[in-house]
Amino acid sequence: MVRLLQINYTDEERCKLKMSNWEKDTDLATKREIYTDLIMGNMRKGKEDAFKKLAEKGIEKGLFYNVADIETDSLDEAFEIGNLGPEEKIKRKGRMHSISVGDILIKGDGSIYLVDNFGFTKLATNPHNFMVAESGKIVNVGDNVLTSKYIVEDMSHRK
Repeated sequence: MVRLLQINYTDEERCKLKMSNWEKDTDLATKREIYTDLIMGNMRKGKEDAFKKLAEKGIEKGLFYNVADIETDSLDEAFEIGNLGPEEKIKRKGRMHSISVGDILIKGDGSIYLVDNFGFTKLATNPHNFMVAESGKIVNVGDNVLTSKYIVEDMSHRK
């Protein structure tokens, strides 16, 4: 199984983004900046590390949510299924868009990959520091001390 993590906006955040003063909400402004920079992809030659660090910053800030689990162990197959189907191989947990640049895929062994312009980039994040809780949250346990840092949660409760 491959877990799909995406940055999504809540309905409330979407409404705020339509207002002229949304930049005053610093959390939303940071989320939008990270999201926009990630979906633009790694177009800046020689800036591969910055692209990876941006994704890791999004993980740190808890911006990524586990929106679906895809029945495969292959990143390439997960990408194809997430874009073309078949739908029965996708277990949706919340609002999901097609898999694209800036999304994160977590393989069954815990290795974490960023969808890049061409292929996938392995993130430097240590997969052994992550645990999948029953709630669907992916939590960084660091040195076996449970913290709220790096939380990526199930989106089923969000509108």
